[in-house]
Amino acid sequence: MAIGPEADYDDEHPSTALLIIEVAERSLAKDRGVKAEMYARNGATEYWVANAVDNIIEVHTDILNGSYTRVRPYTKGESIDLQSFAEVSLQVKRTARKTVVLRVRAHCRWRSCEH
Repeated sequence: MAIGPEADYDDEHPSTALLIIEVAERSLAKDRGVKAEMYARNGATEYWVANAVDNIIEVHTDILNGSYTRVRPYTKGESIDLQSFAEVSLQVKRTARKTVVLRVRAHCRWRSCEH
């Protein structure tokens, strides 16, 4: 899954993304290595690996010289604040083989709201 700028993509794929999420089990090494390098080089602000082996979400941020310099693991019950969407945080409800359940919390302008 990739979240990028809002636009009409009928004729082409997006060239940038603010958040990319990969669900990894057998592809874990590739997602942590080759894909992380590619996404960082291309400026994806935030890259998540939903690690189904260890049941965690690895959040890669802070790009410097084409590489992510920060990787933080999140486990069940923890909340992840999105860098590109300051009003949104996601709570890790469950991670299991090929399944990640997140609870979205959006902080509206006038009040806090949950979805």
